[in-house]
Amino acid sequence: MSKWIGYLPDFYAASPQIAALQGALEQQTEALWTAENGLIDQLDVNKATWGLSCWEASLGLDVDVSRPDAYRRTRILSKLRGQGTTTVAMIQNVAESFYNGQVAVEEQPEAYRFDIRFLSSIGVPPNLDDLSAALEEIKPAHLAYDYIILYRTWGELEEKTWGELESRTWDEILGGEL
Repeated sequence: MSKWIGYLPDFYAASPQIAALQGALEQQTEALWTAENGLIDQLDVNKATWGLSCWEASLGLDVDVSRPDAYRRTRILSKLRGQGTTTVAMIQNVAESFYNGQVAVEEQPEAYRFDIRFLSSIGVPPNLDDLSAALEEIKPAHLAYDYIILYRTWGELEEKTWGELESRTWDEILGGEL
């Protein structure tokens, strides 16, 4: 029995026709509410799924539905954050959106450059090529930049034995979690 029939006068509950009608209306109304919530989700980049294509097209980004949604969201958010006058805070914000961690931007105005220092993890961050493409879009053309990436030193490995590390690759030893 439909849960909505309780909103009608009691004598309607005894009618099989009214119960069937209420059941059909309830099903359609639930479907509309679900569709409405799905549509509203597309207005928020962090919740969007099928609406990511609209976001990409409106921002002039290549629409590539073969990429994961998380990657596409990162590009969209970076583009949204990168609009307006370029500042150190904007560069930091864009870098952090790709890195998903803390970043420090160090200016060197006398050398017409800046450095981006990755602070939250050791090793080469993922999406570095995508970050570079985003930075090229937002930075002034006369500025150069470098990445400063943290690596593990031999001194940090002194307490480990070769036996403990032999199952790992060099990249894992020097840059990954131990």
